[in-house]
Amino acid sequence: MMVKSLSPSLALLTLLATCGASLVLTSSIVAAQTSVTLAPDVGVDPWRKLTVDRAYRAEGANVADFDRDGQLDLVCGAFWFKGPSFAARTRIHAGAAFPIGGYSDRFFAFVDDLDGDGWTDVLTIGLPGQSAFWYRNPGPSGTWTEHAVAAGIGLESPAYEDLDGDGVRELVCAQAGSLVRIVPDRSRPFAVWTTRALFRSTIFGPFTHGFGIGDVDGDGRKDLLTKDGWLQQPTSLAGDPDWKAHPYLFSPFGGAQMYCADLDGDGDADVVSSFHAHGWGLAWYEHVKRGSAIDFVPHIILPPTPPGPGTPRCSQLHALVVADFDGDGVPDIATGKTFWAHNGLDPGAFDPAEVWIFRTRRTAQGLRFDPQFVDGNSGVGRQLVAHDVDRDGKLDLVVGNKKGAAIHFNQR
Repeated sequence: MMVKSLSPSLALLTLLATCGASLVLTSSIVAAQTSVTLAPDVGVDPWRKLTVDRAYRAEGANVADFDRDGQLDLVCGAFWFKGPSFAARTRIHAGAAFPIGGYSDRFFAFVDDLDGDGWTDVLTIGLPGQSAFWYRNPGPSGTWTEHAVAAGIGLESPAYEDLDGDGVRELVCAQAGSLVRIVPDRSRPFAVWTTRALFRSTIFGPFTHGFGIGDVDGDGRKDLLTKDGWLQQPTSLAGDPDWKAHPYLFSPFGGAQMYCADLDGDGDADVVSSFHAHGWGLAWYEHVKRGSAIDFVPHIILPPTPPGPGTPRCSQLHALVVADFDGDGVPDIATGKTFWAHNGLDPGAFDPAEVWIFRTRRTAQGLRFDPQFVDGNSGVGRQLVAHDVDRDGKLDLVVGNKKGAAIHFNQR
């Protein structure tokens, strides 16, 4: 069905929004969305799940060809699992499985050739506020070795992207309240990475939710998305200038990864975000112009309150990815419940750990999102990766969380 729009005035709050203002916004959203209903199409375009590991090792997983045999492998926590069967595993570092009533010390796994030797390495991020390390792939023989990246990595959804366009990805996160990029020196791959300021502040703590990277203004430079607005990349990063803040309250509590994507096909960058990583709600924010200024119109996909019958009942959307899953050239949204995100204390904690695709449909009446059921006993962690794992031309989903590690193969 069609999603419901909100008045843009509900979201024109300052970057430093108070808790009171956030509560007012939440109440307004709840009042505006009570008639929203989506009709699930369970069984259409089925997905096939491969459970790689049942142990809780990390809150994220990723894929790369670690042994250079032409097949993608999976990394989750302390092991990588050899594709395409993913039965054999190799230890990367010390560490055992964790109880689901606690937390793993591995939240994110990124893959890259960090020392330039032709073998893909692994960059890991621990619990918010902890350190980041990278693990060197020894190639056909030897032991993986650990190397320090930086300490005190903040944000619940840090990113690993090339902000300055020099071909080298950087860890984008928070440190000591500020937004920063932590840059590797490829000429000295084993040195600790260098922290460069992006936005000097005190408000971005270790557990700040809601963050992403994308070109909001269409100038060809990547901007930063936060739950309270977006930060515009300056024309030059020389001297580490502060990025210009454009206030807009996307979500009062903060969701998961935030994305820029032209959902409605009008040539500009819309924004996708969950409302609350430990609650309910999912929305897209239509990019509009108010004179020369960029503004957004919010549209609800899933309500920020417990949904009624006929609507996917999925809370704790702590991981999210936007990509074209059905091959129609239009970005879709993949997300799901983060199983036991706060150990049973979050709303909907005892509901099934579902994964859903919301397929974007452009119609004469506006956008429609058709929910596609992926799985009912997997959910997501803090990281959700879209990748064509079996190289059949269709994007699959890679998950690591308290249910273990799994790949959802796209069978459309």
